[in-house]
Amino acid sequence: MGKGLGILAVLIILFVISSYTLWNTIQNNYSAPEILRLGNYTPTVDVKGISYDNESGLQFYDNMRFDHKDLTFGISPECDNEQTNNMISAMEFLQKQVRNITFRQEIFKDKENNTDIRIYCGEAYKDKENLYVAGEGGPDYIIRTTTFNIIKGGKIVLYRESCSYNVELHELLHVFGLKHSENKKSILFPESFCDQHITMDIVEELRRLYSIEPLPDLYFENITATKHGIYVDLFLTVKNQGIRGTEQNITLGLYSEDKKLTEFVLGPIDYGSGRVLRTENTQLRTRSTTEIRLVIDSENVTKEYSKENNEITLRV
Repeated sequence: MGKGLGILAVLIILFVISSYTLWNTIQNNYSAPEILRLGNYTPTVDVKGISYDNESGLQFYDNMRFDHKDLTFGISPECDNEQTNNMISAMEFLQKQVRNITFRQEIFKDKENNTDIRIYCGEAYKDKENLYVAGEGGPDYIIRTTTFNIIKGGKIVLYRESCSYNVELHELLHVFGLKHSENKKSILFPESFCDQHITMDIVEELRRLYSIEPLPDLYFENITATKHGIYVDLFLTVKNQGIRGTEQNITLGLYSEDKKLTEFVLGPIDYGSGRVLRTENTQLRTRSTTEIRLVIDSENVTKEYSKENNEITLRV
């Protein structure tokens, strides 16, 4: 009898220990992080740390950025003073580190989408399946070009308290296209803790992207030329893979033997879009013409990233 009670006591002790260990594991991995007040912790730049390995990439898509550097934001009236101040502090911090972007607050007008970034607050936006989520953020949508992925607006939703402004900074970086990091000390780790900082690879990538001057970059796509007699029929597309639309009408020059035969006006071309040209019976110089040259922006009035993809020679 005594032996049985002894075994039972040991089992009870082991159960209590295993239950306590399991509870600690759940708390450490899934519970809300400790919240420290502003005086105890403020995100800084970890100059030695990295958030991403070379293979994974930093962003959801390569070269994600807004098409301008002076960004506007609006904060919903439902955000309290602490959330508002933390959001502004996060933007001031990022502006100071990246150097070539600025943030400017404007009146929040939700239905008008009048700002680049909109900030909301409240449990009404919360994903009920994730009880410990502190916020959400990301681009509204992007325009994909061959070279860049242009961010068109961003949205941030804040649910809970933040360690200083680490949650606000985390979600703001998502708006800029930065994805989660596997480094637990990185501000972009999926869970929020009160000892996380922004790493230099994040800062340097944003500096690189926003040091690029916003320009168009025009190129040919899907081009055919069919000759019949002394005439040629053309079917082609001119696209813009840059960050900015063209301010002037884009022209397309048709040349033969280094002489311009005619010029087509395509109109302005926004980034991520193009103009289709279909012509019939454009007269060549002679029936024996075997080669033509097409030149985008033949008068060279538009500054672009490259002019090397503006010209093509075709056998006809």
